[in-house]
Amino acid sequence: MKSLSRQDLGIPGCGYAAKGETVEDVKEIMFEHASLEHPDFIERTLATTLEEAEAAEAAVLGAIKDVERF
Repeated sequence: MKSLSRQDLGIPGCGYAAKGETVEDVKEIMFEHASLEHPDFIERTLATTLEEAEAAEAAVLGAIKDVERF
């Protein structure tokens, strides 16, 4: 199982952690959470260039980690 929290990305203020079977699952779940619960954050941090978008996605993918199942 994979997991990603906002703390993993160095973003304080939210205790949510996305969990899923694959990296793509976790990425999708986290972006859905952010768009629903933190639209102001999304608006403030929208990438303005393709390079920024790629760097943001790389940071997200790099922060996803394996976790033990409960």
